[in-house]
Amino acid sequence: MAEMDTPKPAPKAKAMPPRRRVSEVLPSGNLWPDLPRREISDLLDKDILIKDFSLPNGRFGKFAVIKATFPDSDDDFTTACGGEVVVRKLDELKEKRELPILGAISYNDKYYDLT
Repeated sequence: MAEMDTPKPAPKAKAMPPRRRVSEVLPSGNLWPDLPRREISDLLDKDILIKDFSLPNGRFGKFAVIKATFPDSDDDFTTACGGEVVVRKLDELKEKRELPILGAISYNDKYYDLT
């Protein structure tokens, strides 16, 4: 019985120095921590100026963390909404480079919408 050739370990690759930090590529887990947070229920059917947003993954899928202000105010705030229609519309608006944009979040007993 012939001895089987044992594979030789692969040579170790040289470690390259990092080029960037994670924080330069991905947003922090706490988006806009210095801004006050408003509940979505307090904003329903009110015009808001949507300045920016992020779509992190949550327990039930993607949700939107929205940075906004009221049209007659300079005070920014954040809110969160997991409605699929709102998330989809925001994603389309960002893709089309339409931010900032005026809109209102509504709820019709079935789903949240952005109009």
